[in-house]
Amino acid sequence: MTAPPNVQSFADVLLLREAVDVEVKRAQGQHGRGELPHDFWPSYSALANTDGGLIVLGVRERPDKTLQLLGLPDVERVRTDLWNLLNNRQKISANVLQDRDVQVLREGECQLLLVRVPRADRRQRPVYVGVNPLEGTYRRNHAGDYLCSPDEVRRMFADAEPDSWPDSRILPGYSLDDLNTDTLTAYRNAFKSAKPGHRWLDLDDQGLLGQLGGWRRDRTSGEEGLTLAGLLMFSEYEVIRDVIPNFWLDYREVDPEQPEQRWSDRLTMDGTWSGNLYDFYRLTYRRLVRDLRVPFQLRAGQRIDDTPVHEALREALANALAHADYGGSGGVVILKERDGFSFRNPGTLRLPLEQVLEGGHTDPRNNSLHRMFLMMGAGERAGSGIPKILGAWHDQHWRAPNLLEDVRPDTVTLKLTMQSLLPDSAAQALRERFGAEFDALSHDERLALVTADVEGFVTNERLQGITRLHSADITSMLGSLANRRMLHPEGAGRWTRYHLSEARESTMLSLWEAAQLGVGGRSDLLQDDHTVAVDEAQLAVDEIPVAVDEARQHPPQDQAPLRKRVRNRDEMEQAILRACSGRYLTLVELGRVLGRSPVTLGNQYIPRLVGTGRLTLLYPEAPRRKGQAYRTAEPPSQERA
Repeated sequence: MTAPPNVQSFADVLLLREAVDVEVKRAQGQHGRGELPHDFWPSYSALANTDGGLIVLGVRERPDKTLQLLGLPDVERVRTDLWNLLNNRQKISANVLQDRDVQVLREGECQLLLVRVPRADRRQRPVYVGVNPLEGTYRRNHAGDYLCSPDEVRRMFADAEPDSWPDSRILPGYSLDDLNTDTLTAYRNAFKSAKPGHRWLDLDDQGLLGQLGGWRRDRTSGEEGLTLAGLLMFSEYEVIRDVIPNFWLDYREVDPEQPEQRWSDRLTMDGTWSGNLYDFYRLTYRRLVRDLRVPFQLRAGQRIDDTPVHEALREALANALAHADYGGSGGVVILKERDGFSFRNPGTLRLPLEQVLEGGHTDPRNNSLHRMFLMMGAGERAGSGIPKILGAWHDQHWRAPNLLEDVRPDTVTLKLTMQSLLPDSAAQALRERFGAEFDALSHDERLALVTADVEGFVTNERLQGITRLHSADITSMLGSLANRRMLHPEGAGRWTRYHLSEARESTMLSLWEAAQLGVGGRSDLLQDDHTVAVDEAQLAVDEIPVAVDEARQHPPQDQAPLRKRVRNRDEMEQAILRACSGRYLTLVELGRVLGRSPVTLGNQYIPRLVGTGRLTLLYPEAPRRKGQAYRTAEPPSQERA
């Protein structure tokens, strides 16, 4: 997860429509003074049990997914009720908020209440509504909030246990005879290679397993025996399956030159090998680095074939195996394709995503398995594994790794793509499609288009992971690209995906607009940060210099009085309202009148003015209709007249 949107103004609120981690509530109450709604608590539970997020009270989501600001006249009463109920264990199981997480946002006489819900620590989960966790635990997926199944609730309780490591469980009736001796010998050799001279190497098998966590004695009960970690790492598939019926490991290699085959190489539970974790690790790693196109390095004059990319792949594979919830469904699946890798394991992240990406934090689900991989040279103790992977990919100038957490079923997937952030082939294809306008885009705009091309679509959430832009800024940028017919949105609101437009209508500018832009190409309109696309072929630049000069000298009569430099948002909004007073204007017409980009007006000003009721729509039943126009709302007395 990225941090919840940093909302500083009402304009920021109106740009939240594509944020996955945001919920808005009317919260008007019976008399319209404001009241904490009943559906606040399922959303609070869902966000706390998933990735956290933001709940905004005093806002309505329209059917077209745009937002309308309603406000809370008695916002302090709503805030007091919130804190009282957060500490009532009959209402909610845990208060995960601090004072800074609840904020009143005011502009004029309108007030909103912003509640930032952090991801609950695993020891606090499940966070549930009421007194029965099986009936009040919610989580969040791309369809919205949903009620958790009893199995999901039980797995959260299992993860919540202090120092809970499922792999440390002693298995009654199992012994060293259930282990594959060839696997154990191979592991010893790898351990010796990684840490020559280590004193554990002199121990017998039971002693070595005891140090690694594969054999344990419970000091309280006196029980002693093989642990789940020892069985998973060194036993046989048939034996492991008796303890974990859903246990499954799968490696698949896809060759795009053989489309008739689903995979060109596969390692799975087919009885041709032991089926334990260590053998899967070493057999899979060889396949992952086979034909790896990464140049060797020189260190002190010696050739080093083990590059940071090799280390990153070892880390990714060991992470998937050590952090998997083997009681979950789906098993561990590793996929190798020509341009990248995918590592998927059952379970959820035990730390917030931002902490995982930041590094320095560690909370392995299977502590003994993690230690076993660490001691033979795979895995990192100090929580530096994911940052190491990110660093290796960054050094190669490849697209940023994508770490995804999903539910139903619970899975964590790490996608590593060996493609440039802006590959020449993709850039050239987009340049041919959009012409010189593509090169005139900002780096982040080009990155959005390339991502849509390479990955099939782009979302606000994905761009948060590969740019430094804020969610609201990404929403504005994607909207701008869509308005220029470079991206085509699919879906609405927070689930919007943007695909490359198959065809784009040319933008035919008037001579007045051409004059404002300057002859040839595109530039900013006055002091605006956004731009309007100029179709150079249609402008016939070489043929209109005289006409452009005339347009500069003789602007349309109704436009000249309003065309002046505007220095702040309030002045811009007042200028829009004056321009639209008594008449409907489209965005293009309004842009001509004010000397501003229609894209900027449509993204930064119009939503707020419509949301606060100061502008009315020509087609209110279809807000996104082509040719939509806007008019300043008349005062109530004039409407009655």
